[in-house]
Amino acid sequence: VVLGFSGDLTRAQGALLDGFYELTIDASQITSNGYALDLDGDTSTSDSLVIGDQESDGFFARYGDWSGDGILNVFDLLEFRKTYALNPGEAGYNAALDFDTNGVGIFDLLEFRKRFGKPAMTF
Repeated sequence: VVLGFSGDLTRAQGALLDGFYELTIDASQITSNGYALDLDGDTSTSDSLVIGDQESDGFFARYGDWSGDGILNVFDLLEFRKTYALNPGEAGYNAALDFDTNGVGIFDLLEFRKRFGKPAMTF
């Protein structure tokens, strides 16, 4: 399954704005060959699965956090440097680090800098 996002909670390329999120999967809306999904094996198909209702789920977005640990550090900076000054279609370009969708440049660096070295977001 590939999820896509749009609307007020997104920035360039449909990336989510910085923050914690919840994803609810309603099993009653999922079928395969006419059979409904039973998420927890209790024979009920009215289950729901929520991802992101606990901090340990790690379901969050933070621009520039390439390593996925919630903190922008030197490892994220190294990844950012690889794509700096590159535009869509160029080798090495990384759309995830293009905050404003017009190539990775000074405005993307400013957004990255706002978050660099700051504490992890709190749940």
